[in-house]
Amino acid sequence: MRFVYNEINYSVTRQNAGVTRHFENNVHALYEIIFVYTGVGNFVIEDEVYDVSENTLFLIPPGKWHLMNVPKDAAYDRVVLYFPKSLIPIPINKNSPVHFLVGNKVRELFSKLELYGKKYPPESFYALLCAFITELFITVIYDTAYNNAESDCNKNTMPSLVKNTIGYINRNITADLGAQSIADAMFVSRAHLCHVFSKTMQTGLMHYVNTKKMYKARSMLEKGASPREVCEALGYKSYPTFWRNYKAHFDKLPSEERAQQ
Repeated sequence: MRFVYNEINYSVTRQNAGVTRHFENNVHALYEIIFVYTGVGNFVIEDEVYDVSENTLFLIPPGKWHLMNVPKDAAYDRVVLYFPKSLIPIPINKNSPVHFLVGNKVRELFSKLELYGKKYPPESFYALLCAFITELFITVIYDTAYNNAESDCNKNTMPSLVKNTIGYINRNITADLGAQSIADAMFVSRAHLCHVFSKTMQTGLMHYVNTKKMYKARSMLEKGASPREVCEALGYKSYPTFWRNYKAHFDKLPSEERAQQ
């Protein structure tokens, strides 16, 4: 099942064991909720790795790199919901992922939502999705974020080289970062760093850097900075290079992004 209306994108996927899966490594301009009905594996969000099992819920903010790993011999049923920040009803930390196991009451909420999608016309289902996001935040995410509730979602170990590299990139995102300069900072060879990073994150080192720079650029433009100010602040030596990268990522010009604010 798939439903797209305005800035909401809702889908339900059910896959039997033995199916070959091709998960994309992702980073989005919208917020994303992932709820796992059935499945085991792990989920990478930036420099953390989390166990995935039945009733696992994730909230991923915009600009956070993430990817799912599920064994071929495991069934995998999940809900994915993309939505804009305007639908977040309460002031939680919108820049940090939320991850935990939930009970059957939340599972029932997702099951009920799936039934609504089959029953009601698009305008009505859109209204129900907006109400669902509000209910989920207040009854689940609010409790976890503000009442010191502990997540039951276990973490796995990411290679320390990759974890340290991601931290270095995010701390120095405004610098003129290159593969060699990052490798030098990590005290390893460029070839070794690129190999380990690509194997763990399923994307190239410089593709990750460029993607993170583009989301930082978007944030700066939304706050009122000019395209040329952003270009210089992010360490680009050429405005046309920045312009082309931004257009390729968001299918719009930096000036168009700023004009919408």
